[in-house]
Amino acid sequence: MDWKEEAEEIWDQYATAKKCCGEKCTKFGGALFTEILRKHLLPHGIPVSTRDVFVRDLNLEVDLLVHTKTAAEPDHGILYNPSDVLGVLEVKAFGAVGGKEAVQVVKRNLETIGQLTGAKCFYVCLQENQEREFDGQQVSFGDYSFFLNKTKPRRRDETGDWKRLITDLESLAQRD
Repeated sequence: MDWKEEAEEIWDQYATAKKCCGEKCTKFGGALFTEILRKHLLPHGIPVSTRDVFVRDLNLEVDLLVHTKTAAEPDHGILYNPSDVLGVLEVKAFGAVGGKEAVQVVKRNLETIGQLTGAKCFYVCLQENQEREFDGQQVSFGDYSFFLNKTKPRRRDETGDWKRLITDLESLAQRD
């Protein structure tokens, strides 16, 4: 399967499974995309956590993290040591909801995690407007932002970011 086909498969799996809970169930959509993403990262040899985990001494929930291959078993199955964290993924199905403040909270949380652990932080979204603008100001998540589809609502328009994400995460995992 090539990169574009895999990105399409992720979209198909999401669209099919999302129907189970309904359109108004946004929390389910986010959790669903996180789990689908995780299942697609594992075959690439990327050591990725279960979803919704924590890093010791940090009061923030992490959607997914890439850990060292030699990482200790996380305490209680969800608590990682900072030294075992290589990358942190903030995962959204359809973007950070809530306007400029919500986007800034996500950015601040990623920066905090990165400072504590030295990990690279990634923002991964199934579909979102890549150039957010609030009150005339551009808000961006930077070079480590990945959008599997472009901005037209629920239109499959693969960006090439899936390949870029896998390449970056594989490279990160090889540093271990």
